[in-house]
Amino acid sequence: MKCYRCNNKLNEDDKVCSKCGSKVIRYKAKPKTRTKSVKNENYNNEYYDFAIGCIITRFISYLLAFILPFNLIIPWLLMSFVFSIFGYVKYNDKKYIKLIIIDICLIVLELILFIVFFKFIINLF
Repeated sequence: MKCYRCNNKLNEDDKVCSKCGSKVIRYKAKPKTRTKSVKNENYNNEYYDFAIGCIITRFISYLLAFILPFNLIIPWLLMSFVFSIFGYVKYNDKKYIKLIIIDICLIVLELILFIVFFKFIINLF
């Protein structure tokens, strides 16, 4: 330990510097506090929530297709698929894999239904 004025060496129990007479100031180290590491939990859910919202919106668009048929044109499942991939690449979270699998299954199902519906309409005429 050294005196802050004259840089003289001091003993641990000295209260006054023996060379210049100034009062010895002892600084106490603040205890280190650990902050909880938030691992982008709020941002981690933004793509997930949007992708789930797109899937739910797609099912609602099926129900509203009789009133607003142009709503079926909007590619909700494709948007959900894209945002699920973005979320998985950015956050490497396993819950996005489930969404990607759900999106792929629903897109394939929708394509099959579209083909069947299209063939049905062609056979009608």
